[in-house]
Amino acid sequence: DGGLRSQGSGGVVAHADPASELPACAVALGATIELEGPDGARRIVEAREFFAGTWTTTLRADELLVAVHWPTAGPRAGSAVVEVARRHGDFAIAGAAVHVELDENDRVERVGFGLFGLDATPVPADEARAAVLGARSDELDVRGIGELAATTCSPSNDVHATAAQRRRIAAHVTSSALERALHCALAPREEAPRA
Repeated sequence: DGGLRSQGSGGVVAHADPASELPACAVALGATIELEGPDGARRIVEAREFFAGTWTTTLRADELLVAVHWPTAGPRAGSAVVEVARRHGDFAIAGAAVHVELDENDRVERVGFGLFGLDATPVPADEARAAVLGARSDELDVRGIGELAATTCSPSNDVHATAAQRRRIAAHVTSSALERALHCALAPREEAPRA
């Protein structure tokens, strides 16, 4: 499939914690989840379709998650994860994983978002994705994209933050992650040494 196959990340993905980074990265990168039933039959599920709710997935009772397939990035790609937590090591109050790939004219040809800590599942922020796709990297309103992404979340109030606070944080972390991902995608790549 041209990507990376990982079996070590399957447990975290299957746990489906909505405040965890790895499920959000799977959604942002467009990973696929490979599941196997008792008869050996396998099926592939898109990451964004795999997560069904808090600690809930589309994994059936008689299936195992056997692999996560991570797509290979193109030559002008960048990814970033930015989150806010009360203390280092705590689960995120709000976070964003962003992946971008640029064409030779600095237009965004591939982009994915995975917001976490903001809803029952990672949020793909499709409206923000549509606003970024095809745009020139130097013409993007990064702050506006972050605000747009935050409107697609349905956070709840808890002892750590109100829903309104989470939305404000979501806008900030999404803008910051998008800016960092773009910076990585635009950075010149060093050529590999020739053997």
